[in-house]
Amino acid sequence: MLGSVNDDEPFKHPQIRKMVTDFAELTMSPLWRIVIFHSRDQSFSVSTALKARCHAVECLTWVKTNVNHTPLHRFVSATECITVGYYDEVSKRRVREHCNENGISNVLMFPAVTKKLRHVAGDMTLVNPYQKPQKLIMRLLQLFSNDDDWVLDLFSGTGTTLACSLKMFRHCIAVEKDDAQVSFIRMRINGLNECPDEDQEVGRKHIADTERFQAASREPVPPLADEPGDMADLEEPILEQERQDRCSNVPEDTNTLQPEESYDQLLL
Repeated sequence: MLGSVNDDEPFKHPQIRKMVTDFAELTMSPLWRIVIFHSRDQSFSVSTALKARCHAVECLTWVKTNVNHTPLHRFVSATECITVGYYDEVSKRRVREHCNENGISNVLMFPAVTKKLRHVAGDMTLVNPYQKPQKLIMRLLQLFSNDDDWVLDLFSGTGTTLACSLKMFRHCIAVEKDDAQVSFIRMRINGLNECPDEDQEVGRKHIADTERFQAASREPVPPLADEPGDMADLEEPILEQERQDRCSNVPEDTNTLQPEESYDQLLL
């Protein structure tokens, strides 16, 4: 997601171009994908920067299905832009085949987070304004990564991408400059903030030591809700498919016919 150090102003075009260039050099991988959340007025800068480094660029729109209309005579913002860049030094064609086989639509419909996670630090209650729904992040991870892939989250915030990556058996590196947010992420990953709903405040003095943090990062993260009761549904399509994929090497009875699952069952 594009922001700035103090969130008072958006990144300029040279900063966006440098971020994409630095990311490409940092990965040192023959195959990678980059997903950027941004405002509509940043679309040109983001797509231009990605086209300079990537073999293919896709522009998606996230439609926030729970945005309410107001009686004021103005348009309510109910969308957010997502631009995806693909890099494959072996074959540009393989990049486009990946898009086709995953059946990617350029519209993703998920509710926005209305009850945001809060972090209590002393007398202050901190709320990150840019929180994304877990179902949206998990959908993007499902489309653009595989088991045991590495995910780099450059603007971690409350650690939603990190938590979802661990749930879906990905490795993840989360980058966050704000110390209060880092403390919150550590509590979240260690399961110390046992809050099922996002409207509950979290204020724990105990921060797990490095060994516990590393041990917890190797285990699935406890459920955290985007909406009340939301995570109860996530022991379904995406996670179930991940478990099936991990157990696919178990021999089965060849005389038993297994019903074929449609890809549509993976869609939320």
